[in-house]
Amino acid sequence: MRRYLFLGIILAALACKKDGLETPAALTSFFPANGEVTGWTRDGALDTVYDSTALSALIGSSAQPYVSNGFVGFGRQYYAATLAGSARRLELRIADMHDTTNAAAVYSALAGAGQVEWTGDNPGRAARIRQDSVSCEVDFWLRDYHAWLRVDSGSAVAVEAARFFALAVAHKVDSTEPAPTQPKDVVELVPLSDEISGWTRTGNMDVCETPDQLYALIDGEGQPYIDNGFLKCAFQGYTGSVAGNPVQLDLRIFDQTDSTHCSATFDAVATGSEIPWTGDNPGREARIEQSLFAYKVDFWDGRYYVWVTIQDNTEAGLSVAKLIAMNVDAAIHARLCW
Repeated sequence: MRRYLFLGIILAALACKKDGLETPAALTSFFPANGEVTGWTRDGALDTVYDSTALSALIGSSAQPYVSNGFVGFGRQYYAATLAGSARRLELRIADMHDTTNAAAVYSALAGAGQVEWTGDNPGRAARIRQDSVSCEVDFWLRDYHAWLRVDSGSAVAVEAARFFALAVAHKVDSTEPAPTQPKDVVELVPLSDEISGWTRTGNMDVCETPDQLYALIDGEGQPYIDNGFLKCAFQGYTGSVAGNPVQLDLRIFDQTDSTHCSATFDAVATGSEIPWTGDNPGREARIEQSLFAYKVDFWDGRYYVWVTIQDNTEAGLSVAKLIAMNVDAAIHARLCW
């Protein structure tokens, strides 16, 4: 009797296995818990279904591509967060397609207008993004699974949030992938008072999270950033002394979404009078510009463009500007995120 009971337990366990994963437990485990993706909490219950009738009842006619391509399980969860000061909702759907062939097939079946392939740092075997004025979507397939998510905003902040959320889900689906790193907020990169000895913050930090806010702060000067993936920026002034004279220094840090946009920003804001800073320079590219009364140093590294101006045109003033730039770049590299 004991032998038959043991055999029944083994057969039951095998029935719940698919490619080494437990079928429905694995599917539900792929949905991030509250706060697992920074800022996002679950909004409502997790819906799971395992037959075509239940799937059609849950998502209507959009069930057909999954049903036609062999789905064996489906989950849907909503999440809530605040993005750039506005309450936003994210919908995540994950389908267990039984095998990689079906997962690739449903990905192809769900292709539509406006989608752009996401390559390079993308999740899964293939991924894409769709964005319009009211929403953004990301979908990808990985192993036996297809994942789709939508944020109810088409802003650059929402697209970035959707991308990071998708990377987090992909990591849960395939833990052999490196866990994504939450992008560092530009505010965290701004040196504190006396972090560079003798230089203290003056006034409040200006922070912009939308193109309108940036335009209001620096007018048309903001357009090259807006045109090249602007996500967020922080401006901070400092006071200190150079050769015993009081001096003002200004720091600007821009998050331009990714390295492609950041490199384009670096090129777009060039004046043509800069001199390349090479050898001991911060970032991927850096340069120096001297004017009648000031030095300017700027560089880009990963997703960040950094701009430092000191109201002193001596070599001592330039050394301070370089020191500030190197300090910011060290903060960037404390948590790489591109």
